[in-house]
Parts: sequence; C-alpha cells; structure tokens
Amino acid sequence: MELSGKPFSFGQPDVESIIHRFLDQDDVESTNNDDVGADAGAGAHKEEIEMLNKQLNDLNHQIMEEKRKGEMLDKKLERMKIDVDEIDELEIKELLDLKEKLEDLKKDVTGLVNELEASTSLLMLIACENPSSSK
Repeated sequence: MELSGKPFSFGQPDVESIIHRFLDQDDVESTNNDDVGADAGAGAHKEEIEMLNKQLNDLNHQIMEEKRKGEMLDKKLERMKIDVDEIDELEIKELLDLKEKLEDLKKDVTGLVNELEASTSLLMLIACENPSSSK
C-alpha cells in the first residue's frame, strides 16, 4: 500500500521504489524521535536483555547440574541392577545389602526431588516478581 493508504496497482511502482520509500520513512521517523528518550529506552532495553541473559545462563547451569545428577543416579542404579530371578537366590546378608543400597538410592532421589521443587519454586517467584521478563 502507498503511504496514503491506497493500494499499489500491479507493477506500479516497482519493488525498488517501495523499498526505498519504506526505508526513507524509517529514517524520517528515527530523526524525529527525541535522542535522549531513545537512549534511555535503549539503556533500559539493554538492561532487560542482560537480566534475561543472566537468567538464561542460570537456568542452563541448573539444567546441566540436574543432568549431571541424573547421570550419577543412572550409574548408581546400573551398579545396583539385579535380575529379579537372582533375588530368590540371595542370602540374608546380600538381601540386607540390597535393602541398604535401595534405601540410599531413595534418599538420593528424594533429595534431588526436593532440590528440583525448590528450584521450581524460586523460578516461579522470580517470574512473578518480573512479569515483563516472561514476555
């Protein structure tokens, strides 16, 4: 559409003319803006971007930490893996060792669940305090 709101007819003007008109309009609008206001807006925008980048880096760090913990638990679980048929053949001492290992695993998993819930709560709190960062 032309600046006047009328649609262009086919082939008139050519694409280059439209592009130049659009780019010139942006130049005129940017020179009409108050430079001080634009700088302040850019500064606030930059601060918001830095804050969002920090949050992103923190979340990436938490994700990597949780992956590491998950891998550690997977390895621990793999070491404890036992065939169900073999349980019938275990002696009391071996069964007690298995029980102790399973209880340790349960404690580890419970601890990780609690950490994850705390992290989630903190992230939700941050999101509530900074509603503009979730846009």
